[in-house]
Amino acid sequence: MASKKLERPLRIAEAAKLLGVSQPTLRRWEAIGKFVPRRHPMNGYRLYDRDRVIKLRDEIMTGAGGVMGDSRPAMATSGPLTSE
Repeated sequence: MASKKLERPLRIAEAAKLLGVSQPTLRRWEAIGKFVPRRHPMNGYRLYDRDRVIKLRDEIMTGAGGVMGDSRPAMATSGPLTSE
């Protein structure tokens, strides 16, 4: 059984650290619709699905996916990674 910490969504600082990008980069990706997190219904915090973050990190490390201005792949809110 996985621990609760591994099951819960990531906050922006945790997601940024796993991806190797800054928090402003994640906010920019959200603003342009490339990697949009869920929002906590009560406090509005950005919540990133751990599996999606790890998938995107793997795409970054292998160089797959579309390229953004900062050489990072694009990812839609849902569905597969897209190339631009």
